[in-house]
Amino acid sequence: MLIHLQNFAGLRPKLGDRALPENNASVAENTQLYSAELRGLRQPLAVADLSAETFTVERAYRLSDGSVSIADAPGTWVAFDETAVNFIRGALKNDSFDRYYAAGGTLIPKAARAVDWAAGTPIYDLGVPAPQTKPVVTPPAPGTVDETRAYVYTFVNEWGEESGPSPASAPVTGDITAQWNLSSLDVSFIGGLTPNPLAKRRIYRTVTGQTSVDFRFVKEELIGGGFIATATDDESTDTVSLNESLPSNGWQLPPPGLQGLVNMANGIMVGFIGRDLYFSEPYRPHAWPISYQRAVDADIIGLGVYQSGVVVCTTSNPYVATGTHPISIALTRIDDVEPCLSERSIVNSLAGVMYASQNGLVMVNQAGAFNMTNQLMSRNEWRAEYSPATSRSAADGSRIVTFNSVSEGWLFSPAEPLGYIVNLSGFSDVSGVQTDPFTGEVYIISRDVVYLWNPQTTVPQSYQWRSKVFETPYPVNMGAFRLQYRDIIAGVEFIPGYDYTVYDVSRFGASTIILKVGVPVVTSPLNTLNLYPINGTRIETGVTDSPPVVQFRMPLGGSPISPLQGPATRNSIRVLIWADDVLRYDREITSQNMVRLPSGYKADKWQIELQSAQNIYSFKMAETAKELAKA
Repeated sequence: MLIHLQNFAGLRPKLGDRALPENNASVAENTQLYSAELRGLRQPLAVADLSAETFTVERAYRLSDGSVSIADAPGTWVAFDETAVNFIRGALKNDSFDRYYAAGGTLIPKAARAVDWAAGTPIYDLGVPAPQTKPVVTPPAPGTVDETRAYVYTFVNEWGEESGPSPASAPVTGDITAQWNLSSLDVSFIGGLTPNPLAKRRIYRTVTGQTSVDFRFVKEELIGGGFIATATDDESTDTVSLNESLPSNGWQLPPPGLQGLVNMANGIMVGFIGRDLYFSEPYRPHAWPISYQRAVDADIIGLGVYQSGVVVCTTSNPYVATGTHPISIALTRIDDVEPCLSERSIVNSLAGVMYASQNGLVMVNQAGAFNMTNQLMSRNEWRAEYSPATSRSAADGSRIVTFNSVSEGWLFSPAEPLGYIVNLSGFSDVSGVQTDPFTGEVYIISRDVVYLWNPQTTVPQSYQWRSKVFETPYPVNMGAFRLQYRDIIAGVEFIPGYDYTVYDVSRFGASTIILKVGVPVVTSPLNTLNLYPINGTRIETGVTDSPPVVQFRMPLGGSPISPLQGPATRNSIRVLIWADDVLRYDREITSQNMVRLPSGYKADKWQIELQSAQNIYSFKMAETAKELAKA
């Protein structure tokens, strides 16, 4: 009788331990299964310390700097204290200002240059407020040829963004060749917003065509030392009739409570409030015409982008919005009732937009809604074990990384035949998980520090993988097993060449450690029991000269100071074997030689568990050493 484990696969909670396929797991934690081997996830790598912020960081976004990886350089990060805030780069033509935009939660939509986001000021309210006062026009006396005109004017900010027009003046008639005078013009923005500063004022007047009346550009006034409330117009009708039409008719400010800000194709920004969808003017994120607004029949939870469309995730049926221009956007209501339970569970993928529904992980595209976890778990298992309402997810290529609490989560790999589901555990205070839009890398946020997820340069974490229950036709005694694996380097995370002396002295003698600005945490050199999860992580930003790295993971009662040597080879593998639900074997294995198992019992139900950081690719167990040697 031979049991052979290879091509290791993940969890399928829908099936009982006996019904699982031979390579599936009943327990799988902190392991990578994409290569058919058991491999430990790599320790997260600290890449940015944001603890100087005066708030708990819930979301953090990196400004583009051309790096291939966020680990290549410290980078510049923009942090927010609300998990609902989205931060995106503008899709603008020839944008010499390199503008980024933020909205969501209680934040009024904001806009600023990259350098200003980095400095923290000036950050402007998004949009260009339109003039509120209609112009008063004094026409010249009637002459040989008279004309009836109306006037409007607009504001232009320092970025060249134009506002919607003022109310139109009353039509008046006068000599076409003489000077017309305008008064009562606004000279500054009106309202409580703080937009990008005012730079120009543009004057437009009506030109009567064969079938319509159109406002055409007349003149532009620079702010100089300040506007005055009057203007003049002595441009000929022949000249004005050839000028551009008023481009900003109908342009509005973005609504103050705009949520879910995303970039759609063709330079269109999209957001929502309640059941209403809002679209910006293409390549003009400061302008949000009311005529572009759409509505759905359920409250919107969040938005995802798929190809040239937007998936609208609601409390009921999802929608797909498609079109190349906001005026022609078409909304398609998906028939399946798949309510979205968490905005931060929404991730974009090549195949569609995925999110946590009450029924499972759902993918929506133009073909419909598909429950991606339906074959892996029931709805009750999904709700009870994977907490969809608190899910926060990020796309890691074709894989999904999800945290549903501050310390636990799961990996899902819909495109990987062996990946299935792997649980995550042992993390500490994870407040966010995001995908960097410039590198595609996933990072997590814990205690105001940004960590690169599963980098290739750090040491692997220990994983746990337990097999299905194998049933033999009759009771047997398994006499020997053999492991096959590849040695890897594992050990604590530490910075080569860093002088830890000052840190060690401070940490060993500390009685109060400031973990957050203004929030002291009283502790002792040896932390109180249960203060932190065993094998968890911690950043000691308040200790003198602390390096920005995860604290050494130490055994209970172990040393509180930093390690004195670098990474060491750790080649042991813990093997546990159950026979008829009784633990019969529990040892650390340090070689690939055959290992004898205890005798004196027989069983017809067998289960194997492997715990290690090594790359295991085969486990064989047989009744006799001879049988094992032939396998």
